[in-house]
Amino acid sequence: MSLSFYPGFINRFVLWAGTGSIVFYAAVLVFSIATMWRIFTKAGEKGWKCLIPFYNIYIQCKIAWEGSKFWVILIIPFVVGMVKSVDPRLGQVGSVIALIAVLACCVYLIVILVKLCIRMAHRFNKSTAFGVVGLFMFSLIGYIILAWGSAEYNEDRDLGDGIWHQDA
Repeated sequence: MSLSFYPGFINRFVLWAGTGSIVFYAAVLVFSIATMWRIFTKAGEKGWKCLIPFYNIYIQCKIAWEGSKFWVILIIPFVVGMVKSVDPRLGQVGSVIALIAVLACCVYLIVILVKLCIRMAHRFNKSTAFGVVGLFMFSLIGYIILAWGSAEYNEDRDLGDGIWHQDA
């Protein structure tokens, strides 16, 4: 039996599935914005700052690192873009070098993002494990716990000197 016998069913299904997906996505988006707004206000920042692209990342870095490492995170995509545009006259050797450089930048960016999540967790008096598992691996759930849970921002917590500080 062909699906052409059920055109009304297919059209209604696609309409309801599409509408339901859009409504669900919008609800998740609004809740995510409310969660980041609350985290920013807990950290003493204005909540509206979570709405501005790139600036919200700067504020997150400011919360975790006093803003100094934001430029490292911002520069990495430009470095990757420059490496990818290696002169094509270099041939296969240039392509291999570009690939290695791109992979190295990606690994470095992941390390920086994991460290950002760990330091964010520490600022809210959470453990390193919470930073890695809660904020990096399952970020939506982890940030919900920070925003709506009992976590309080601790600006005075000693996070060590430098980005590679070993946790005690």
